[in-house]
Amino acid sequence: MTSPHRFRTSTPVLLALLLSAAQACAGEVQVRFMHPDTFTDSQLKANFAGPDPVVLQTITNHLLGLGTRCLQGSQTLDVEIHDIDLAGQLEWWHGAGGRDLRVMREMTWPRMDVSYVLRGEKGHSSEAREKINDMNYLSNSYAARNATIATIPLPYERAMLTRWFETHFCQPGKSRGG
Repeated sequence: MTSPHRFRTSTPVLLALLLSAAQACAGEVQVRFMHPDTFTDSQLKANFAGPDPVVLQTITNHLLGLGTRCLQGSQTLDVEIHDIDLAGQLEWWHGAGGRDLRVMREMTWPRMDVSYVLRGEKGHSSEAREKINDMNYLSNSYAARNATIATIPLPYERAMLTRWFETHFCQPGKSRGG
C-alpha cells in the first residue's frame, strides 16, 4: 500500500511560478539611455557627476514592469530615452545639515524625450519620438500623495510614464493592474 504524496510549496515559490508564467505571456521591453551625460536633470544629489544610476535603474524597472503588464506576448518595445528632466529642482542651500533637497514647484514639472519602436505580429510596427511631460504633476499624481508609493524613487516620473505607457501600449482590460 502506498501513501499519497502531498506536494507542499511555499508562497514565494508559487508567486515565482505565477510571475514567470505571466512574463511568458507578456511582450518584451528594452530601454536604452542615449547620451545620459547630457541629460538636463537626472541626479538625485547635487554633487553627483553624470546621471544617477538610481534614476536610470528606477526608470528602466518601471518601464519593464509596465511592459509585463501591458504588452502582448508577440510584441516587443524598444524605448530610447534622449533626455530626462526630473520633477522639482535640487536646492542644496535649503537642505538641513548639508543634505540635498529637491523642491517641487508648479513650474518644475517632469519631462522626458523618448523614442520608441513597437513591433507586433507579422512584422507590423509603429514608431515615434515624443516629448512626455506632466505640467500638472503636483495635482495629477496619486503616487505623490500616497506615502507608501512615494517612498519609491521618482514618484512623479513613474506616474507620468505610467499614463504615457497605458495610453500608447496597454490593451483594454490590461491597464491599471500594478
